[in-house]
Amino acid sequence: MYGVTKRDHRCTELDMIGGWTPAKGFDPSVSLYLTGQSLMDFTGDILVVSVVSCFPYFVLSKDQNGTLIPKYGTDLTMLNALASTMNFRYVIKTPLDGEWGIQLSNQTWSGMIGMVQRKEADLSVDGIVITSDRKEVVDFSIPYAYESVSFVTKAPTAKRRALAIIKPFSWQVWLGVSLSLVLATTFLTLTSNLMEEWYPANPWIAALWYMWGCLVAQGGKIPLKKVYSVRVFLAGWWLFAVVFIALYAGTLTSYMTVLTKEQPIDTVNALKKEVSQGRYSCGSLKGTFLEEKLLNPKDPVYGAIGESTQKDPSNTVQSDSFGLMKTLNSKYAYINVQGQLEFQAAKMGEENFVFSRDSFSRIILGIALRKRCPYKESFDKL
Repeated sequence: MYGVTKRDHRCTELDMIGGWTPAKGFDPSVSLYLTGQSLMDFTGDILVVSVVSCFPYFVLSKDQNGTLIPKYGTDLTMLNALASTMNFRYVIKTPLDGEWGIQLSNQTWSGMIGMVQRKEADLSVDGIVITSDRKEVVDFSIPYAYESVSFVTKAPTAKRRALAIIKPFSWQVWLGVSLSLVLATTFLTLTSNLMEEWYPANPWIAALWYMWGCLVAQGGKIPLKKVYSVRVFLAGWWLFAVVFIALYAGTLTSYMTVLTKEQPIDTVNALKKEVSQGRYSCGSLKGTFLEEKLLNPKDPVYGAIGESTQKDPSNTVQSDSFGLMKTLNSKYAYINVQGQLEFQAAKMGEENFVFSRDSFSRIILGIALRKRCPYKESFDKL
């Protein structure tokens, strides 16, 4: 029987820990597997930890020699607690692509997940999301944090007043008023021709001018005083004009007095609608599980809004700060873990952004470990 002894934690060697002979039967040596002990003491061994600098999980800096130095972060605090309790030291390495890890077309993995898979690192702890695809190539500790995926857009700005004259009514109301004006003018022209009471050079234009004058409270002259049917019709038109003027003037006054803002995009359904109509684009952090989901049109949650990412790779960004800057400069929604969005927005000014009131999905974070590593149980226990 071969297995791992206390001096080897990475399964790089196989030692004989037991044997069987006809005379003595099975004679086991001291083994982690046979004694049921867990690897709680690494005896000062050095582990390689793969991370990227990502606020607020793990923030790195470099000294004068270019050596990576951990500065602060929630996951750094957890890693230090594990190292102290389990008696190991660690060195920091970052993936060349600076990504968390997605599966590439050649079936290899990028980023931190790829480093652990290729045994270039012993573990990775940096806000890594546990997914079924990643479980195929690495082991995960039990979850240590639960998060939600949401998005952020630019805070609504004040509506422009360049077209304030038409803002009091919607386009449907303006269309109805225009059609009413044309129909009323045509009716007045036909009535006057039948009654043979009015013979201007251009009767329809003259009637239109009069009817329009009513709508702008200017009035005018029309020689149809004896035609009672026309007078009743004009009385109704004047009543309509008075109501129209009152509503328009009151709404215009309030619109010019009170500062109004655009409607914010703050729900998942609202974002899906804006993206489907081409008014908004969306994206996420490059090399994360979110990019993989957005690029998959069959994904039931993210596939509906991932078309803009599939068409334009620039919608995936290199950092959270780039993503939030993109939201400020264009009609763009940046999708990421809620905690990361809140921390980054706090640094850049929360008043500049609108957070979604709901979320796409819930996610869990865990420590990525080598596949079938013997110390997973110890990490889970701590």
